[in-house]
Amino acid sequence: MISKNPFFSRTFSVFIFLSVFIFKPSYSRTATGYYVTYNNDTVPCRFAIPEIFDSMDLVAIQWKVAAFKADNNKIVVLKPKNIKSYTFTYDYETYTFNSVKNNFSHEQIFPRKLIFIRLIIEDGVKKYSYFFYSGNGSKIGIIKIIQ
Repeated sequence: MISKNPFFSRTFSVFIFLSVFIFKPSYSRTATGYYVTYNNDTVPCRFAIPEIFDSMDLVAIQWKVAAFKADNNKIVVLKPKNIKSYTFTYDYETYTFNSVKNNFSHEQIFPRKLIFIRLIIEDGVKKYSYFFYSGNGSKIGIIKIIQ
C-alpha cells in the first residue's frame, strides 16, 4: 500500500533522484587508446571511462568497456569474449587490460568465463591486478605475479 503522507512521497522522490547520481557510474570522461581483436587487428578508438566519485571505476571496466570507433564514431561495447586486450591513457597514465580466463571472481548466479585484468610490468615482471568491491562497498585489489 502506498502511503499518502506528503513527507514520505517527497522523501522517496528525493531518494530516487539522488540515487541516480550516487549509485550509477557516470561516463563523463573519454580516453584515447586502441583495442586488439582476436585476429590481432589493432583498432584505434576513444573509450568511455566510467567514474565513481571523480575516479575511474576499475571494477566496471573489467567486465566490459564502451568504445567510440575512430572511423565512424559508432559506439561499441567490448567484452572479454570479443577482444584480446585494450589500452588507453587516463590522467597521464597508460592502462592495459587483457582478456583472460576468470579464476578471480566467485560469482555464483551469473559466472563469467572471461574477464579483463590490468597488466602491469615492473622490472620485467608481468603482474596482473584484479579489482572487486567487498561486502561493505570498499574497493579491494588483488595482484597476481606471472613470469
